[in-house]
Amino acid sequence: SGGTTPTALAISPGDGNLYVANQVDKNIVHFEAAANGVLTKKDSVTLSTTPVAMSVSPDGNTLYAVSGTSSATLSAYTLSSGTLGSAASQLNLTIPGFASDSIVPTGVTVLANGKAVFVTAYDLSAYNPGGTTTSSASPGWIFVFTTGSGGALTPVTGSPYSAGVKPSAVATDPTDRYVYVTDFASNQLIGYGIYTGYTLNFLQNGPYKTGGQPTSVSIDPRGK
Repeated sequence: SGGTTPTALAISPGDGNLYVANQVDKNIVHFEAAANGVLTKKDSVTLSTTPVAMSVSPDGNTLYAVSGTSSATLSAYTLSSGTLGSAASQLNLTIPGFASDSIVPTGVTVLANGKAVFVTAYDLSAYNPGGTTTSSASPGWIFVFTTGSGGALTPVTGSPYSAGVKPSAVATDPTDRYVYVTDFASNQLIGYGIYTGYTLNFLQNGPYKTGGQPTSVSIDPRGK
């Protein structure tokens, strides 16, 4: 994996490049993937905080990564033929009205059209089983950003949105109409519709019950 304790994988469109996030080394390592499946280590970037999740844009030009164990950072790294570049933009994620709370990121994904990025996180100051809570904020959140030239990320109106108690993963459908978030603490899948300006609203027939403590979610690329 190019480091110690790999925690996340992301692959580029066309399956030619694999990215591995390593927890202990706080790095993201790029491997070139040959047609026969052989991986060749190419390059890497080191983060200031622990990487948690990653997603590659549909055009293969940007790698989005969320990092942190008590503070959440969203970084957009440029990609050139798969090679990792510098961070074109970095944003610290905070809850409005609770800027000093500890935020733990859990997932990130990019819309199929590449025009919006979604990040899940929970407020450790408000949800800390077995520990002390110091905040009255709602615990679970999903942040939404539109993408722009040069890696620019702009929060959409209303972001962040409520996302249960402890959101653990996020996925979007290939039609750019829906977002789904797993809630580890509530054993459920939360669905959102995507509206004008990439704003979100809950699906009327959700949330949907899952098995115990869901940790990940993926959608059939055919949208079925």
